[in-house]
Amino acid sequence: MRTLGGRGLATATAGLLLLLLLAGAAPGAEPPLTLRILWDRPLPEAVAKASDLRWASDESLYLALGAAGVVEMSLAPFGERIETIVPGKGAPGGFSFAAHLAAHGEEILAGSFLSVLTWRTRKEPVRREAAVFDIIEDLDLHRGKVAILSARRDADGKFAPEGGIAWIGSLATGMEDARPVVFDSRGRGAPNLVACGTYGLGAARFLADRSFVVVPGVQPGAHHFDPEGRLLRTWDTVALGLTDDCPRLAEQEARRIHFPPERWAWLDARRTLDELVPLPQGIGLVVRSVVDGRQQWELIVLALDGSVAGRLLLPISPVNEITHLKADLRGRRLALLVMAHSPDITRSPQPPGRLLMAELGDQPDARQVRTGAKEERDERRAKD
Repeated sequence: MRTLGGRGLATATAGLLLLLLLAGAAPGAEPPLTLRILWDRPLPEAVAKASDLRWASDESLYLALGAAGVVEMSLAPFGERIETIVPGKGAPGGFSFAAHLAAHGEEILAGSFLSVLTWRTRKEPVRREAAVFDIIEDLDLHRGKVAILSARRDADGKFAPEGGIAWIGSLATGMEDARPVVFDSRGRGAPNLVACGTYGLGAARFLADRSFVVVPGVQPGAHHFDPEGRLLRTWDTVALGLTDDCPRLAEQEARRIHFPPERWAWLDARRTLDELVPLPQGIGLVVRSVVDGRQQWELIVLALDGSVAGRLLLPISPVNEITHLKADLRGRRLALLVMAHSPDITRSPQPPGRLLMAELGDQPDARQVRTGAKEERDERRAKD
C-alpha cells in the first residue's frame, strides 16, 4: 500500500477542516463537540517508531520508543529538540522496552509489553523499576496512582489465581499495594487475557477528578470507577459495536493467530479499541475497523451519566494496511499518534509514523467534564 508524504497530508488537512460530532440522540439534536484538524506531519526519523505518547508541556510531547526508551520532543519548532527521559536498552541505566507510556505533573511512567514498569520525576533523573505484573495491556497515571490492565502471579508463581485483569495501585509502594478492580469473566488464570492480552485491545485512563475508566478489550464492558476503585457505571461495549469474541476463542485458535500475519487478519475482521481519551463531554473510545478493505476510526463519546453523547468518523489516513492510533488531550488540543506495524516483521522494517494535531471545541449546551492543562493549573493555584 502506498503511503502519503508530508506535503500530501498537509494539503489534505489544509483549511482547518471543521467536523461536527453528530449526537447519538434523536435527529436534529445539537452536536456536543467540534473537532478542527490543525496539522498532520511525519515524525522525525529519530522518533519515527513511537508506540505511545503523552503531553509533556504546552509545546512538547513524551514519546515511547520501544528499545530506544522514552524521549521528550518539541512541537515548536517541530522535532528540533529531542531529549532522553528514560534511556533505552543497552544504554547506561537503560530500560528494556518502553511500549506503554503515562505522565502526570512531574511523574513519568513507562511499561514494557510483559512485566516491567519504570518511573521517574522530571526533577529526579534516577528512575525506579518494578516487575510485579505479566502481560501489560495498558496503563495510566494520576497523582501517583496507577491504573493498569494486566495480571500478576502470586507468591507461588501461579498466574492470575484470582482472575484479576485491571488493577489500581500506587507508585509510592512500587505497586505492591495494587488490587484488582476488574476480573476475567472466565475466572482463575485469566483465560481471556491469556488469549488476547497482547493484541492491544484494551485501555485505561484517568479523568481529572481522579476517577478512571477501564476497557479490558478482552471481554465486554467499559467501566468507570471512582478514585478508590469503586464501580460507578458500566457501558455495554457490544451494544456500542465493539467485537466480543475473546471469551469464546479456543486455545488452538488463539495459538494460530498469535503471530503475524494471522494476527493482522484476525484484527482486521473486528471492530476493536485503539485508545481511550478523556474529553470535555466524558470519555472517548477510538474504535478501529476495516470497511471494504480500508481502515477507519470512529470516536464514540460516552457521557458520565451512562449515555452515549455522540459518534464521529475521524478523518485520518492510514500509514499502511496495519495502522493504529494513540492519543492524548491537553486543554483543547488533541495529539494523535498514527503508527504502523510491518506486515511481516521478519522481512520489512516498521514504517515511520505521523503526528496529527487537532483542536476540540464545545457546543454551548454540551455537558462538561474537567480535563487537561487548564484545570491542573487551577488546582495548583488553589493549593498555593
